[in-house]
Amino acid sequence: MPRFFLALLALCLGAIVQAETYELRNGDLIRRFELKDGRFRTLGWTDKATGRTLDVDSDEFAIRLSDGTVLTADDYEAKVVVYKTRGEAMRSSGSRTLPDI
Repeated sequence: MPRFFLALLALCLGAIVQAETYELRNGDLIRRFELKDGRFRTLGWTDKATGRTLDVDSDEFAIRLSDGTVLTADDYEAKVVVYKTRGEAMRSSGSRTLPDI
Protein backbone atom coordinates (compact mmCIF):
# COMPACT_ATOMS: atom_id res chain seq x y z
CA MET A 1 0.00 0.00 0.00
CA PRO A 2 2.84 2.52 0.65
CA ARG A 3 3.86 2.16 -3.01
CA PHE A 4 0.41 3.32 -4.08
CA PHE A 5 0.69 6.48 -1.97
CA LEU A 6 4.19 7.20 -3.24
CA ALA A 7 3.00 6.82 -6.83
CA LEU A 8 0.01 9.07 -6.12
CA LEU A 9 2.30 11.67 -4.53
CA ALA A 10 4.58 11.58 -7.58
CA LEU A 11 1.57 12.07 -9.80
CA CYS A 12 0.35 15.02 -7.73
CA LEU A 13 3.71 16.73 -8.00
CA GLY A 14 3.75 16.46 -11.79
CA ALA A 15 0.09 17.02 -12.57
CA ILE A 16 -1.55 20.08 -14.06
CA VAL A 17 -4.76 21.23 -12.36
CA GLN A 18 -7.09 20.84 -15.34
CA ALA A 19 -9.35 18.03 -16.47
CA GLU A 20 -6.67 15.51 -17.33
CA THR A 21 -6.82 11.73 -17.36
CA TYR A 22 -4.13 9.63 -15.69
CA GLU A 23 -3.38 5.95 -15.27
CA LEU A 24 -1.86 4.24 -12.26
CA ARG A 25 -0.60 0.74 -13.11
CA ASN A 26 0.53 -2.21 -11.06
CA GLY A 27 1.14 -5.35 -13.09
CA ASP A 28 -2.11 -6.25 -14.81
CA LEU A 29 -4.30 -3.75 -12.92
CA ILE A 30 -4.87 -0.23 -14.27
CA ARG A 31 -6.71 2.54 -12.42
CA ARG A 32 -7.89 5.42 -14.63
CA PHE A 33 -8.63 8.69 -12.90
CA GLU A 34 -8.88 12.37 -13.58
CA LEU A 35 -7.79 15.49 -11.80
CA LYS A 36 -10.31 18.24 -12.43
CA ASP A 37 -10.77 21.47 -10.50
CA GLY A 38 -8.27 20.23 -7.91
CA ARG A 39 -10.21 17.03 -7.23
CA PHE A 40 -9.29 13.41 -7.97
CA ARG A 41 -11.98 11.06 -9.31
CA THR A 42 -11.59 7.44 -10.34
CA LEU A 43 -13.06 6.76 -13.77
CA GLY A 44 -12.55 3.00 -13.81
CA TRP A 45 -10.40 -0.07 -13.39
CA THR A 46 -9.04 -2.43 -16.06
CA ASP A 47 -7.70 -5.95 -15.61
CA LYS A 48 -5.21 -6.35 -18.48
CA ALA A 49 -5.03 -10.12 -17.99
CA THR A 50 -8.75 -10.60 -18.72
CA GLY A 51 -9.42 -7.39 -20.65
CA ARG A 52 -12.34 -6.60 -18.35
CA THR A 53 -13.05 -2.96 -17.50
CA LEU A 54 -15.16 -1.63 -14.63
CA ASP A 55 -16.29 1.99 -14.92
CA VAL A 56 -17.06 3.59 -11.56
CA ASP A 57 -18.63 6.78 -10.26
CA SER A 58 -18.35 7.10 -6.49
CA ASP A 59 -16.51 8.95 -3.74
CA GLU A 60 -12.78 8.23 -3.63
CA PHE A 61 -12.93 7.87 0.12
CA ALA A 62 -15.03 8.77 3.14
CA ILE A 63 -13.56 9.57 6.55
CA ARG A 64 -15.88 9.68 9.57
CA LEU A 65 -14.54 11.93 12.34
CA SER A 66 -15.21 11.32 16.03
CA ASP A 67 -17.90 14.05 16.03
CA GLY A 68 -19.77 12.22 13.23
CA THR A 69 -18.65 14.53 10.41
CA VAL A 70 -18.00 12.64 7.17
CA LEU A 71 -15.34 14.02 4.81
CA THR A 72 -14.98 12.84 1.21
CA ALA A 73 -12.58 13.64 -1.62
CA ASP A 74 -14.83 16.57 -2.54
CA ASP A 75 -13.83 18.24 0.74
CA TYR A 76 -10.18 18.39 -0.34
CA GLU A 77 -8.39 20.23 -3.10
CA ALA A 78 -5.13 19.00 -4.60
CA LYS A 79 -2.34 21.56 -4.43
CA VAL A 80 -0.13 20.77 -7.39
CA VAL A 81 3.37 21.97 -8.17
CA VAL A 82 3.96 21.85 -11.92
CA TYR A 83 7.44 21.30 -13.25
CA LYS A 84 8.84 19.75 -16.40
CA THR A 85 11.84 17.51 -16.60
CA ARG A 86 14.05 17.03 -19.58
CA GLY A 87 12.61 14.32 -21.81
CA GLU A 88 9.16 14.40 -20.21
CA ALA A 89 6.78 12.76 -22.64
CA MET A 90 3.04 13.23 -22.83
CA ARG A 91 0.81 11.04 -24.90
CA SER A 92 -1.29 12.73 -27.56
CA SER A 93 -4.47 11.90 -25.61
CA GLY A 94 -3.29 14.26 -22.87
CA SER A 95 -3.04 11.45 -20.32
CA ARG A 96 0.11 10.42 -18.50
CA THR A 97 1.12 6.94 -17.46
CA LEU A 98 3.18 6.32 -14.35
CA PRO A 99 5.80 3.57 -14.62
CA ASP A 100 5.19 0.23 -12.91
CA ILE A 101 6.71 0.14 -9.43
